[in-house]
Amino acid sequence: MPRYLILRDVADWDEDDLFACMLRAKLCLPRYEGLNWLLSYYDRESGQAMCHMEAPNEDILWEHARFSGLPITSVQVVTTIDPANIEVPREHSEETRLLETGSTLR
Repeated sequence: MPRYLILRDVADWDEDDLFACMLRAKLCLPRYEGLNWLLSYYDRESGQAMCHMEAPNEDILWEHARFSGLPITSVQVVTTIDPANIEVPREHSEETRLLETGSTLR
């Protein structure tokens, strides 16, 4: 299922507004089959929230945002990269050992 990064401009909101809207967003998730809210970040300085969501298509994201009262500035399809799942190939084992000990590569 596709994953998306949704950028939301919430600069005019205080933390109570943000919490109330995020609560509405969570409570209405069951209305949208396949929609899964994975994680969000809020940057107070820029006034933006970034939400990582999984959905069958982008239209569901827009419907959910309208229903819950959340703005959408942009939507991007993204690929999740989890460092825990990255394996170091054998041919790089010496480089890995040097990096772990703080040595420099030459």
